[in-house]
Amino acid sequence: MDAILNNLFEIIYSLMGIIITCVVIPYIRNKWKATKYEYTANLIADAVGAAEQKYINRVGKFGIQKNKSVKGYLETQGIDINCAEVNNMIENAVYSLEDDPKYPTVTVTTEEGRI
Repeated sequence: MDAILNNLFEIIYSLMGIIITCVVIPYIRNKWKATKYEYTANLIADAVGAAEQKYINRVGKFGIQKNKSVKGYLETQGIDINCAEVNNMIENAVYSLEDDPKYPTVTVTTEEGRI
């Protein structure tokens, strides 16, 4: 009887190990990656919004300075800025600012025309 129970417990523990390895660990890993991606996207959106606000009343094109400002902030937060995915997220955040009421866009007009 003890041998049967020992075999049964070995089978149950083996199945639990398989379930944890095949289901639980990948689920936790995917959840962690999604959370990390969302955190990075929020940091980038805030950095882009801050860069837009920093240069909002200045005349001229400040795209390079804004980009450096965003990347400098992301570096201080420990995000690898050389990743193509991060650059795409920055571009996406810039284009999504047009629809965001939190960061109003201002059109500056000079004697030469609109900037």
